[in-house]
Amino acid sequence: MWQKSIKNFVLLIILLFSFILSSCIEEPFIDPVKKPYSVIRVSNFSSNVAALDVTIDGTSPAAGLANLGISSFTGYFDINSGKRKFLVKNVATGDTVFNKIIVIASYERMTIAFGGFFSKVKDDNNFGTIIYNEGLVTVSSAPKIDSSHIYIINTATSIPTLEAKKFAILTKRKLAGETAYTNINYIASLDFNKSAQIVDNRNPLKVISDHPAGNYLFDIKTDAGDPVLVFPKDSTFNSVVGKKYFLFIYGRPDSIKVHSDVQDPQPVRSK
Repeated sequence: MWQKSIKNFVLLIILLFSFILSSCIEEPFIDPVKKPYSVIRVSNFSSNVAALDVTIDGTSPAAGLANLGISSFTGYFDINSGKRKFLVKNVATGDTVFNKIIVIASYERMTIAFGGFFSKVKDDNNFGTIIYNEGLVTVSSAPKIDSSHIYIINTATSIPTLEAKKFAILTKRKLAGETAYTNINYIASLDFNKSAQIVDNRNPLKVISDHPAGNYLFDIKTDAGDPVLVFPKDSTFNSVVGKKYFLFIYGRPDSIKVHSDVQDPQPVRSK
């Protein structure tokens, strides 16, 4: 009996010691799996909705989404990659003008512009998205140290009573010390929801997309040759080295405008 009590006591001591020892050993820490992300910004280039209220998966993850005016942008912000639900309403009326899934590519930097003409009549409604992919966040998109980049995005759509037009764009440039403009780039037909980077195509053997600082003019016509506008009329579009210029063509077909958005290159990010 006495020996049995000793054995039980020793067993209890062993179990107690084992418990104390195991509680002192730290569990290995495993880093959580990182979700793929992307960097986006949102803009409004609608033909007839003055202000948008945008939510993404039921939330408003960036400043400016709640009252996004025409030719306005949010800043760039991070978002989980994949299928994201965008719900867009007309601030003035409360009407839902867009309610769809947008697929956000992993590690992409992109501008999501809402454009077009909204109508409750299905056949007259062409409100939608214009998505401009700016490149991977892991790769530098900066121009050369002595240059700039210029992009043109067509967000101008038709309305029920007017025909949609494609645009032909002649880019002219005058550098410091020069007295006359030189034609450097011609786009024969730029469709709605399409974009183009302005390149120096005077030399067909070497297409250059990095532009020196200078004064630029954009002579915009329909693809049939009808004049639309010269941007800017006062010839004051002066590019600055190191900058990225996004020229958004927008508005009704009978009242086309160009909005110049100037950005510093976004920093290179890691996965």
